Amino acid sequence: MASRTEARFSTYSGAPSLQPSLAPTFETQNTSARSRSRMSQRTSTINERMPYRNTDPSVNASSSTLSTTDPRSQDLKAFAGFLDRMQDGRLDKQRYEMTSNKSEEVSKLALGAKVERALARRMTAQDAQFTNKKALDIEKRSLEVEAN
Repeated sequence: MASRTEARFSTYSGAPSLQPSLAPTFETQNTSARSRSRMSQRTSTINERMPYRNTDPSVNASSSTLSTTDPRSQDLKAFAGFLDRMQDGRLDKQRYEMTSNKSEEVSKLALGAKVERALARRMTAQDAQFTNKKALDIEKRSLEVEAN
């Protein structure tokens, strides 16, 4: 039997994947048949215990949770471990939190930048020509000199 982390090749692309292939194989058919039989056994034991409503919490918890050898529970535990390592109290203390005034100011600046970009796109789409104010003043002076 192949392990869960063994790379399989996808049916449609040649790329390796950790997900099972879309095409059924002898191995996947056997695995799915075993999981169906385990699931039917598990549901039958849960259904047998449900009418009695056992008050012992350990019995209820053990019948409704996944076993520790289940690869899904191992994946969840590994994922939870990664999340725990990512949360570091020392780094949380160093994280900068803006005051409400500062966050309003930053949001206004961001909105202004968005408006400027939108106007610039609109103006370039209309073939607008941007000229410096100094260049306009020089042109006006030259026209005045020529008129006099």
